[in-house]
Amino acid sequence: DVDEVSERLGLSPITVRKMLRAGEVPGFLLTPRAWRTREADLDEYIRQRAEAGAAEVAKRKRRAQAKGKP
Repeated sequence: DVDEVSERLGLSPITVRKMLRAGEVPGFLLTPRAWRTREADLDEYIRQRAEAGAAEVAKRKRRAQAKGKP
């Protein structure tokens, strides 16, 4: 449920609901007010976010090296 997802992502339940409605986080409405997310889908979302973050760090390092910064 939203509380479990918010705990895993380190976000508030309100933010998670907004992200679910926007399709930013995988999930579906069980009832008009009850969101559900499959654990495997959430695991994949977290993995993808971690990979995207690592790629961004690597890109910043390459830019800094190209500018002559350590």
